[in-house]
Amino acid sequence: MNETEYLRFFPEHAREAVDTLRRNGFDAYFVGGCVRDFYMNRAPHDFDITTNAKSGEILSCFEKSGKSACLKGGACGTVGVGKAADEIEITPYRTESGYYDHRHPDHVTFVECISEDLARRDFTVNSLAVGFDRFGHFGLIDLFGGQNDIHKKRIRCVGDARTRFDEDALRMLRAVRFAATLDFSITDETKDAMREKLPLLSYISGERKSEELRKLLSSDAPERTAVESEDVLSFILGNISPNGLNGVQKDFGARLFYL
Repeated sequence: MNETEYLRFFPEHAREAVDTLRRNGFDAYFVGGCVRDFYMNRAPHDFDITTNAKSGEILSCFEKSGKSACLKGGACGTVGVGKAADEIEITPYRTESGYYDHRHPDHVTFVECISEDLARRDFTVNSLAVGFDRFGHFGLIDLFGGQNDIHKKRIRCVGDARTRFDEDALRMLRAVRFAATLDFSITDETKDAMREKLPLLSYISGERKSEELRKLLSSDAPERTAVESEDVLSFILGNISPNGLNGVQKDFGARLFYL
């Protein structure tokens, strides 16, 4: 992505959030799904920004600019800017450690370097960042081969897959969901780690499992992914029969009943 493409792809209200942080001397990068959507030629649905500014500094930047901003709560320090459908979430760079329940970190440490923040993320296709550093230099950051994995249509963990699933077991279901919704395949290395770590899914709440299943089964053609990930889905649903799933009406309840 070059700067001209950046201006065309990201809407004005989203770019203005980046510019507000830039004007105050901070890094500001779009990160995750919205950057992935650019490389897949898809319209983005939401915009997440990461920055070296801490929560209080983020709030101060927008208050000085006369824009509404509020702390979203939680240990991650996320600030919401704007209202309703146009809200943008801005989160300080951070690292995490000590995932006591294989879902939530014991410790969150705010850091100054975006590379440390990107290294903690789940999948390479979600680890792309584009924007401006604190000196005003524009650039795309792709430290883990996310562009190449998008081109090859594959889901692969950032770093060691077993470590990523130990940290957050929900990532296994997210991998299956992304494979279905993006029409990607999960790499063999990631699949092997998922099979080894399947028992950790017992730590995940029914609500979060249901949310991922709903997104998966509401996708256009989930059958291939359901067949390839039958062991993962069977762990939480019991024995399933995914063959023929695409022929069932595109409805979560109907497809879940069919499985």
